[in-house]
Amino acid sequence: MSLQMVARSDLYQKFLKHVTIGERILDAGCGVGRDSRFFLRKGYDTVAFDGSLEMEKLTSSLLGKNALNMLFQDIHFSN
Repeated sequence: MSLQMVARSDLYQKFLKHVTIGERILDAGCGVGRDSRFFLRKGYDTVAFDGSLEMEKLTSSLLGKNALNMLFQDIHFSN
C-alpha cells in the first residue's frame, strides 16, 4: 500500500466518523472519482460532480454510474 493511500485512508476515517452508512455524500469537484469510489464501496450513497466534462466522464466510467457535470454555482439539489 502506498504512503499516499495510507494518508488518504486516515482522512477518510476521520470524515466517516460523522456519517452513517447509507447516508448521502456529495463529492464536489470529484476529479476522476477516486473518493466517490471509496465511499460507494463502503455503502454510502455518493453523488459526484465536477466542472470538467472530461473528469465527469472518467468518474462515470470508474463508478459505473453517472456523475454530474456542473459547477458549484449550479448546485440546486432539493435534498
